[in-house]
This record gives sequence, C-alpha cells and structure tokens, in this order.
Amino acid sequence: MHIIEKIKAKKKGFVIIESLGVLLIVLFFSLILNKIIINNIKKSNVYYIAEDIKTLTLNEEKLLMEAIIFVNKEDEVKIKIKEKILNENNNIQGEDFKFIIKYSQNKNLSLVLTRDKTYIEEVKSSNKRRIGIETKLKESNEIEFIMLTPKYYETKFF
Repeated sequence: MHIIEKIKAKKKGFVIIESLGVLLIVLFFSLILNKIIINNIKKSNVYYIAEDIKTLTLNEEKLLMEAIIFVNKEDEVKIKIKEKILNENNNIQGEDFKFIIKYSQNKNLSLVLTRDKTYIEEVKSSNKRRIGIETKLKESNEIEFIMLTPKYYETKFF
C-alpha cells in the first residue's frame, strides 16, 4: 500500500511538471504574438484609412481641368502666373493680382489665383472649404504649360 501511494504521488508530480511545461510554451507563444499584435496596432495608428481618405470630388477635378485650360489660353493670366512662379523661386514679391475662375456647372465652386496663394474654394451657406493648389511651369518641346495640382486635400470647413 505504501508503494502505491508513492507511485500516485510521483504521477501527481509528473502531471504538475507537464502542465507547467505546457503553460510555459503557451506563455512563450503568447509573448511572441503579443509583440506582433502590438506592432500591428502601432502600424495601424500610423496609417489612416476610410474616414481620412481625402480626394477631390468629380466637380473639383472638372473645375481644375477647366482652370488649366483657361490659364493656358489667357495670355494675361499665364504671364502673371509665370511671374509668380519665377518670383517664388527667387524669393521676390511680385505685384498683387487676383483671378477667380468660376466653375461652369456649380456657382459655389471656384478656383482663386492670387500672388500668395492658389486654391479651390467651395462655399456652402456661410462655410468655406479651401484646397491648396500648386502652380508648376512645365516645358515640353519649347512650349510652356502651366500645371495646377493639389498640394494636399483638406476636408475641414471653416
């Protein structure tokens, strides 16, 4: 009888050691996966998707295309913008000017060209939304062409 109790006691000790070994293996893998999960959470905090996607609407893109065509056809506007681009490169302030190009299909949407800024402006009731536009001078086959591209997309109304 005494021997049987010793064998049972040894089996209990062996079962405890086995369960501790399994527990250690599970803890080891959970620690490794925990680091991976934390890194993925940190990465997801860097990249914003869904609600933060900022793009031009179809009307804003059409306005931009109309403005590019208008700017390159009108000599007065083209000269002023070329001067603006050259003055920005040389850190010189040129003379003040302001051109407002209204979108033909939406009167609340316009492109504003000034000496300091170029932006798309959308007016909704008393709120205005502005999207900054970069003016670039492109040359191909000795033809100068003014490009208007969005700097960044801003969706907040002010």
